[in-house]
Amino acid sequence: MRRPSAPAERVRAGFVARSPPRMQRLLASMVLAIPLGSGCFADSPTVGGASVGSTGSTDGPGSSPTSSASAESSSTSAPGTGEGSSEVTDATVDTTVDTTDGSTGEPTMCAPAPDGLVAWWSFEGDAIDEVTELPLMLTNAVVVDEGRFGGALGFNGLDAIARANAAAVMDVGDGDFSIETWVYLESLVHPKDSLSALDDYAIVTRMISLGATPNADGWRLLMFGGGSAPRWWFCMGGTDNGCDPDGSTPNVAVSTSAPVAGTWTHLVGVRATGALRLYVDGALEGTADPGAPGQAVNSDRGPLFVGATEFVERVPDAMTYGRVDEVSFYDRALDDAEVAELAAASLPRCR
Repeated sequence: MRRPSAPAERVRAGFVARSPPRMQRLLASMVLAIPLGSGCFADSPTVGGASVGSTGSTDGPGSSPTSSASAESSSTSAPGTGEGSSEVTDATVDTTVDTTDGSTGEPTMCAPAPDGLVAWWSFEGDAIDEVTELPLMLTNAVVVDEGRFGGALGFNGLDAIARANAAAVMDVGDGDFSIETWVYLESLVHPKDSLSALDDYAIVTRMISLGATPNADGWRLLMFGGGSAPRWWFCMGGTDNGCDPDGSTPNVAVSTSAPVAGTWTHLVGVRATGALRLYVDGALEGTADPGAPGQAVNSDRGPLFVGATEFVERVPDAMTYGRVDEVSFYDRALDDAEVAELAAASLPRCR
């Protein structure tokens, strides 16, 4: 993974516990519940005689110094071996001390990524892929703080677009792959004076047109028809407009639920042994089976777009009005359980 230069608020290129108060209280309670000398805090360093992970408060009603843990705690069984053991099974915990101000750092918690992650834009301060260091070229799109986890890429719905020449690790041809992202829509319709000629929002796409045929080669994850009966779509290119809006091709997996503005939505498009699956907030909502070989075309020739797309003659269109976060590409098909776990994540991904 890419290791960004670490400002004071980051630890080991991980996320500092910038959690809301409820998560901070949860972290504190977890730390206090783990006996010293056991579990993942067995080798925790100390600062000024206090173990890392202490709340830093040793006085007040009902409180006691965290450094006064009983001696018996040092003989607690190893994780999973007996009474008093403690394991963290759904997240990794980093207990690095931040000594820039002479104080003890909070534990940093994160969720491991599924296998097969070959490209991932987290938008933590920039628009660079965490795996391959491939930058997105931004035109009127901006990195903002208000993401699903940390930062996100913001789009004004008028003329913003992000573009990159996709890395070779994203070249899967006719093989399996998965595209995952979070999206927050400000509105289901474009702002006045938008350059978009379509009602659609292209969320993440790698698709090219051939001659006068749009959607001829590649794939798209989009909101279709924001002005009337909008739905989420995951579609593949085809010789006769694979993402045809009249539904005449079998290359489109369509959601049953309608997009909702003003909230974060988790989207995953999966291609597995030729068939397509579309997940919305962890639930499988749409499937498609292009059928005959060659019906769905993906020759990996197009660039990657986020927040908009380009059609015939490279004219930008389908601008998204909102924010996009955690754009992730996998070189395999995620299964139902993996998608559900990603959608339910409460911790940021480990970097």
